[in-house]
Amino acid sequence: MRRGPSTPRKTVLLVPGGMCSTAFYDDMMAASPLASAPVRLVAATVPGHAGTPAPRNLSMENYAALAGALAAERGCDVVVGHSLGANVALEMVAGGHFAGPVVLLSPTFSAPDESKVLAFADSLGRLPGIGALTWSA
Repeated sequence: MRRGPSTPRKTVLLVPGGMCSTAFYDDMMAASPLASAPVRLVAATVPGHAGTPAPRNLSMENYAALAGALAAERGCDVVVGHSLGANVALEMVAGGHFAGPVVLLSPTFSAPDESKVLAFADSLGRLPGIGALTWSA
């Protein structure tokens, strides 16, 4: 999803958290102060989340490489990531996939900091017969 002028001063990639789609950023993207700003906002769902097709490689390094390629393709100057999206943004910089500024909203730095819902879904998702149902729900 994109919003903003066709010739912006800056372009910002918005990466939502785990299991969230670009709808996570809808209210912010529609806010009137941003409507008149010379900034283009590009929101992207993490592949494999919110019903999007998953890549073969589900590693954080691959997510960072994919997001870095998208940022380069869309001419993004800044990355804003929330939760899992913040971890993707952090890994984009650490892996050399993005050199601009990043804004980290609620990054997770350790397993105890992770959302309990995602951890529970991950556990169920590994059970034969139940796994596919868990992630489709």
